[in-house]
This record gives sequence, C-alpha cells and structure tokens, in this order.
Amino acid sequence: MSTRVAVAAFTLLLICSSAGAFHRQTPAVVALTDSGDVTLPRLAAGGRRLAIALDVDGRQIFRQARRPIDLQQITSAGDNRNPAISDSGAVVAWDSDCGLLGCTEPGRQIFLWSRGDTLQVTTDPTGTSVNPALNGKGTLLAFESQGDLAGSGNAGVRQIFLRTNHGAITQATTGQGDSRNPALSRNGRSLVYESTNDSTGADGGVSQIWLAAGGTATPLTDGEGPSRLPNVSPDARVIVFESDADLITDGHDTRVSQIFSYDIRDGELCQLTDEPNGCSGASVQKVYFGDWRIGFVCHGEGFFQYHLSGQRFRLPTTGGDTSQVVAELGSFFFVVNTTANMLSGGAPTPGHRVYMLNFWAYAPPQIGTVPQTCR
Repeated sequence: MSTRVAVAAFTLLLICSSAGAFHRQTPAVVALTDSGDVTLPRLAAGGRRLAIALDVDGRQIFRQARRPIDLQQITSAGDNRNPAISDSGAVVAWDSDCGLLGCTEPGRQIFLWSRGDTLQVTTDPTGTSVNPALNGKGTLLAFESQGDLAGSGNAGVRQIFLRTNHGAITQATTGQGDSRNPALSRNGRSLVYESTNDSTGADGGVSQIWLAAGGTATPLTDGEGPSRLPNVSPDARVIVFESDADLITDGHDTRVSQIFSYDIRDGELCQLTDEPNGCSGASVQKVYFGDWRIGFVCHGEGFFQYHLSGQRFRLPTTGGDTSQVVAELGSFFFVVNTTANMLSGGAPTPGHRVYMLNFWAYAPPQIGTVPQTCR
C-alpha cells in the first residue's frame, strides 16, 4: 500500500527526511496539507521521519517512505490515532479501535508496525490502551491504560505501561491517581508523564508532572492548578509542559495556562510565559549550536524561545488562528498548524493547515530576550 498524499489530516506527527543537506534543498515554507482542518499530536518527534493519521477511508496511518514527502499507507481499516515513530522510521506505534486486524477486544488497543509487519501489542479487556510513545530506536514503547496488563493487580486506575521489543510489559507507575500522556527520551531511560498522585501515592486530584529515571519516580511540580502535557527533549535534558499553577511562588491556581521548562541537569524550573489569555502546546528540540528550541502558542500565534539564551521569536502566523507549533524535525525545521496563509499571505484558510518552516532559508523576527522567572 503506497500513495502520494496531499489531503486533510486529523492528526499529524512529522519528522523531516534523513539526508544532512535536506535543509539546503527545502524552501522556506512547505505546505504539508492543502485542505481540511488539521490538529497536531501532543508529542514532538525526536527523529527525521514522518508518521501521520489521515482522513482517508477513516483515519489511517501513513509513514514517510522516502524523500520528498512520499507516503506509504500502513493501515487500511479502523479508526487509527496518535501515531509515534522511531528515529529511522522503521517502527510506528498507534492506538486503534480494533477495526484493523479484526480483534475482539473492546475500545482501543495499541498496535505496532515494524518493517512491514503489523502487530497487536495489547489485548486490553478494558479497551483503554492509548497514547503510545517510542524511544529513538523503537525498542521501548510507553502507553497508558486502566487495565491490569502486567499482572500487578491494577484495579482500574489509569497507569503508564512499558513494553520492550521482546514483548514484555511492565507497569511503570503505581498509586491511586491517574497517570497519563507519557513521553520518552531518545535512549528510553527518562520517562515523563502527568499524574494526579501525590508523593504518598494517594490521589491528590490535581495532575502534576513526574520524571521517572534510574528506577526512581519524582514529582517535578506541586501546584494547586493542573500541570499537563509534558514533552522531553530527545537528549533527556529539558522537559517542557503547560500549567495553570503559579509554580514559581506559592503554587496557587491561576486558572490560566502558561509554559514552563525544567532543566533535568540543573534542577531548575522556569516559567517562560506570562500571558493574560494563557499559552499552550509546549514542545522542545535540541539544536545544533548547543541550545534547546521550545515552541508554544499564545493568543492564536506561534512562538519559540531558546532555553538557555531566553531569546524569543515570532512565527509568521499573524492574521490566522494557530493551534499548535512543534519544535521538531531537527535543528532547522518547525511544524505549524494554522489558518494563516503562510504561502501567499492572503486571507486565512477555511481550516487549520500544516506547514513546515525551514529556518535555514527563513529568519523569523526576534522579539527580544524575555526575562525568565526560575527557582
């Protein structure tokens, strides 16, 4: 099953081609979809490949087979969502309603495609296995479920599970609170997620960001408002997320979402934004000159900021509604989901289209160095 696709997408996960000179050969702005209304996934990708879920005969999964954007369809049935892909593009994971292989389990299950073969990873009687994440090699898979998938006696609490490439499944989280939205570093040794557990394992009712590394799980936040949707840089240095809590001072619930970063090496937590209407959709990628680029959206516009220098830039999305920007595709590329017409600068498009920005050919305007409040 192979095809060339330029159609509407419900969910996109994008990684550029692997050749080192690709940034020199790519225009400043490339339209990756040309119709429909598109949403991007929660995770930034750490590699240089493309996996997408498109509304072709339902929601089907495609992967980038070669350069340019030549897409190979790897599913043909079912409602398939939340794709994740290894750095090489040889492994793709997603969740599905079981229409693909005709399995009898209810709800949603995790599937894995590896070098042409499709495997059902979970046989979850609760049908709650969703939101997969892969490490760089595709040898470690994280996902969330309410099932007792590791024989640990899980009593219907949403937990994070890990599966190795040998098929062994272990339960990575415990406690009475729900844990969800996992993300893995490239080597798989760092797992970040959100959980309503408190430090004793009781359900505190408010989601916090957790880091599991070296056999120890540690809460990174302790706010009265929810912290959610963590991303971790492939090199496991920087975690980014959004939070309604004032994490720098007393932790009170502001009821407005702002972007935060946590430097794993230095143990420093910083608030990057302070916008009255809030900001969302944090993603992070290490760049070639030794800094980390953090993307986010505020008041319908796309921005990115460097972790160390604090320099902030505005993406060319003025005049439209931007729902997400993703700092991925290596050092030079960025993915933008917006109704702004980034090719012609004309009237906004009817739906949110996906564009790829090449910073080798395009220099976004710098807003300035933004003071960060840290602790």
